[in-house]
Amino acid sequence: MTLKMEGQPFLLQFAVWACVIVFVVGFFTALYANLLVISRTGVLINRAEDQGLNWGERQGRKFSRFNRFFVGDEFRSLRRLSFGAWTSAAVSFGLLLSLVLLFGERTSP
Repeated sequence: MTLKMEGQPFLLQFAVWACVIVFVVGFFTALYANLLVISRTGVLINRAEDQGLNWGERQGRKFSRFNRFFVGDEFRSLRRLSFGAWTSAAVSFGLLLSLVLLFGERTSP
């Protein structure tokens, strides 16, 4: 079973392509924001003061540094970027999926 959009109105095709573009941009922006969060919080870095600790304590300190992202004022704009990008990607994918399933023509192979 394949889906065709050839016989559909221009407005519907435009909406589908707009959803595709917003999804792709939102997805890659969210990945970039995640990389920024990881680099700015230092969650993957073993610091010098953590060298003498056991594995669990080192992981706890890394998690504590990552939690600063959720509560720290210095990460407010990065939080907005990250959550906005993931939200836009999820909403546009859901809308795209519903548009294709509701209005796409189903043909057998």
